[in-house]
Amino acid sequence: MKGLEEIILIDDDDVYNFFTKAILKKAIGFGGKVEVCCDGKEAIDYLENKDSNGDGGSGDENIKLILLDINMPVMNGFEFLEAYKNLAGNKKGKTVLCMLTTSMNESDKKRALAYDDVNDFLIKPLGKDGLEEVIGKYF
Repeated sequence: MKGLEEIILIDDDDVYNFFTKAILKKAIGFGGKVEVCCDGKEAIDYLENKDSNGDGGSGDENIKLILLDINMPVMNGFEFLEAYKNLAGNKKGKTVLCMLTTSMNESDKKRALAYDDVNDFLIKPLGKDGLEEVIGKYF
């Protein structure tokens, strides 16, 4: 987890978020911040307002991991990606973005990986082993 300071879970499934956060903190021992956003709009708002929340001076240079679900109300994962690519670079910081889904649809995978900001496409639930693999691969 070298350099990883924040993980942002973007998923509308409260139970999945609860268990993922618990696995990250207790089973894996991640000591950084875990932010939970229930839809893409909430996540975009969080990223846009990070400076005013006191989370970083003139920009967000913290290294972070975003775990993004595809199917959510308000703003789904693909809509989030469209908004995310228009964020200023200082709002993105140094980010690894992994798309998560229960879908085995190959077209979803191709569509997600066509975005420059997406580093990986993963099938959920990840569980302890999956989360360790993602963190080990990128951090």
